[in-house]
Amino acid sequence: MIQQLEHCLEIMKYLLLVFFDGEEVIAYKTLVSYENDQSVLIDHQDIKRRRDIVKKATIDGIECILGIEHQSRVDDQMVLRVGNYDFLTYMNQMKKGSKLNGVGTMTLYTGPDKWKKPRIKEMMSVPKRLDQFIND
Repeated sequence: MIQQLEHCLEIMKYLLLVFFDGEEVIAYKTLVSYENDQSVLIDHQDIKRRRDIVKKATIDGIECILGIEHQSRVDDQMVLRVGNYDFLTYMNQMKKGSKLNGVGTMTLYTGPDKWKKPRIKEMMSVPKRLDQFIND
C-alpha cells in the first residue's frame, strides 16, 4: 500500500480528500519531499522514528508539512505516535533556526476492523477545572 502512495499525485489526492474535502488547495509543483528521518533521546538512547510519507506543501502562500501514516491494524497508541512525529518535526525545525511550519498528519487505516481508539484527551483523567487547558 505505501509504495502505491509514493507517487506525488496520489499523495496529493489523499491529502486533498482528507484535509480539504477534495478542494484543490495544493499546487502540484509545491508538493515536495521533506526530511523524514528523525530521532529523540529517551533515557540516553537515540530512538529513530520515520513517518511513512511526509511532504512539504504551500497552501495559500504558506509552507506546511503534511504526513501520512499507514495502519493495517488498530493501534491503541497511534495518537501518541503521531503526536511524537509532529513534535519531532517541530523540534527539528527549531534546531535549524527557521520559522516553524505547521504540521498536519493523517492516519490512513486499511484494516478490516472498525477503528475505535480514542483521541489523546480521551485517554486522560483531567480535572474539570483544567480541561480547557489540555490539548486534545
